[in-house]
Amino acid sequence: MKKPRRPPQRRRKHSRDSESVQFLCPVCWQSLTLPLDRSAGTHQQFIYDCEVCCRPLVVEIDCLEDPLVSVRAE
Repeated sequence: MKKPRRPPQRRRKHSRDSESVQFLCPVCWQSLTLPLDRSAGTHQQFIYDCEVCCRPLVVEIDCLEDPLVSVRAE
């Protein structure tokens, strides 16, 4: 008697959406990590509160050529 065939396992592809970027808080100099969502466009701007000093930061992310990313926080 033959054994039933198992369906092929799906391999999870590396998603660019799971990348992250690191930058320094310009107030307390703490290193911070943010998820990078390349599907949101090549230029992203948002407000992020520092996890240490709780100051609101204006963060700008420019997704340049893969894998280059420019991050600016004020």
